[in-house]
Amino acid sequence: MTSTDVIIVGAGLTGLTLARNLTEQGIDFLVLEGRERVGGRIHSVETQCGAVVEMGATWFFPRFNNLLKLLKKLKVELSEQYSIGHTMYESHARMQARKIKSSEGDLFRIKGGT
Repeated sequence: MTSTDVIIVGAGLTGLTLARNLTEQGIDFLVLEGRERVGGRIHSVETQCGAVVEMGATWFFPRFNNLLKLLKKLKVELSEQYSIGHTMYESHARMQARKIKSSEGDLFRIKGGT
């Protein structure tokens, strides 16, 4: 049996960020993830034609202060997401998509996908 200082449950953005911070501090940890992949809601899938489609977390707003600080620290490039006008929104696979009007500005994506 081995021991560790910290156990992190979940290898999503929060778990992986915590693991990075603990590594920088020299603290021993173990990450436990129930899926066969890391990333949590962040999930990029390559289609048969080679296009990469984001299946989970895609956009962020500048008011997400901690996330913005982390992206800057990691030197992640951002691109502005055009969001004024109408958008088709599907909240669940079993529900019909609906057209919504958006006037929200300052919406960003990570260049190259998440």
